[in-house]
Amino acid sequence: MVVNLQKRWPLVDILVFPSLVQGKDAPKNLIEAFKRAESYPLDTLIIGRGGGSSEDLSAFNDEGLVRALATSKCPTISAVGHEVDTTLTDYVCDVRVSTPTGAAVAAVPDQNQILESLDTAEASMTAALKGQYQAMLERFNALKKRGFFANPALIYQQKISDLELLKQRFYGDIDAAMKERSQDVSSLKDHLKALSPYGILGRGYAITMNAQGEILNSIDKVGVGETIKTQLKDGIIEAKVASKEKIHG
Repeated sequence: MVVNLQKRWPLVDILVFPSLVQGKDAPKNLIEAFKRAESYPLDTLIIGRGGGSSEDLSAFNDEGLVRALATSKCPTISAVGHEVDTTLTDYVCDVRVSTPTGAAVAAVPDQNQILESLDTAEASMTAALKGQYQAMLERFNALKKRGFFANPALIYQQKISDLELLKQRFYGDIDAAMKERSQDVSSLKDHLKALSPYGILGRGYAITMNAQGEILNSIDKVGVGETIKTQLKDGIIEAKVASKEKIHG
């Protein structure tokens, strides 16, 4: 078993706790060996022996040994006898194997399988990295063929052209907005002129005021002989009221 353990996994540290495996003192001896093993920080504990008769294997049916194994702090493997042999330790241990040689298989990995897995992983990673490198190289070569990589100044020229276009659009928008606002102002001015008294005077109307400059809108507000002023579009006429005539509309 020791040879098989070392062959499968050379890095393994093996501690051997010798004990009688048959005879009347075997159960006590096995329990003492187990207690010694428990004092070490073990990863796995294997209890085993080669094949024999039922009487030869009776020590591994001892109640005290079975109870001790049930309290083990680490995983246990029962490797007693051959395939046809069965003892109580098979039921109390975490793993049961048919032979001590099988215990080596259950306890440690096979270095050859590990190395093979590592080789497979390495090959897979290498292939993946090569694939990524090839893809990046092809992309780089494709980018090199583009104009702005062959002539970086094209990038600058393109940005200048874009900026100039934005300037033209900006100033064009400002001019259009200014013209629109100017038209609005002109229209408003014309409207105000039309509503202005001076605009009315220009269309042939006049404004009549008394001597104090108050606008007259009725003949009742002025008497005969009083002075009145009439404003036309281009000047003021001063006159005296000779008579009044009421118009009934």
